[in-house]
Amino acid sequence: TLEAWVRVDQTSGTYEILGASCGIFSLMVSQTTNGTHFGLVRFPLPPLFGTTAVKAGVWYHVAAVVGFAKGGPMRLYVNGKLEGSATAVMAQR
Repeated sequence: TLEAWVRVDQTSGTYEILGASCGIFSLMVSQTTNGTHFGLVRFPLPPLFGTTAVKAGVWYHVAAVVGFAKGGPMRLYVNGKLEGSATAVMAQR
């Protein structure tokens, strides 16, 4: 589990908020085609993005839960609300 209080000064680009070992598991904020959102990265899977549109100057509580075994959970919470979930399709090596 990773969690952080986050306030961004700008909403363009992609930034790692908190992570472990070269992006194997990290929280990020990223400008996507649908706006700027918080995301969860668990290499080598595609990022899991939340639904909250991130605004500059606003504080957010972001948390992620990841199970590293095959079939483990991937969950992203923003301000206590579950915003994204998936199942890990492969075990971490």
